[in-house]
Amino acid sequence: MSQEANVTGRRGQRLWPGRGLRMSRVRGYFRDPGRAAPHNLYARGSQLLSQAAEASKARDIGFRFGPAPSGGRPVTSFPVSYPAASFTFRWSAGAGRWLVGMDGKQALAAEGRQLSAATVVIQLPSRIIVCRP
Repeated sequence: MSQEANVTGRRGQRLWPGRGLRMSRVRGYFRDPGRAAPHNLYARGSQLLSQAAEASKARDIGFRFGPAPSGGRPVTSFPVSYPAASFTFRWSAGAGRWLVGMDGKQALAAEGRQLSAATVVIQLPSRIIVCRP
């Protein structure tokens, strides 16, 4: 079965029509039939990297973290909704991390443990710009 991945905009329009990635030509992607799209697409990194001759090693991209800016307020849970999915980030004092929920359920890694993060950055754009070739 041939599947095509495309970059899509806010209302689902294709931003770069015809420039999708033919997943049938790239080894390393697979779908979990027990999950609904788009949450069922996975990749085997080692297979993908073996096909990317010019890929470089990960490097420092410049993020720096310091004290929290003024004007904020502490929270132990924060919901975020987008047109296609919703997320909840809940602080776990025991784990010392933010636990991730997606569409009302725990977001789980392939091996079954709940996804978590030491830091969560949520971007809420005031304006969306769609770029077309």
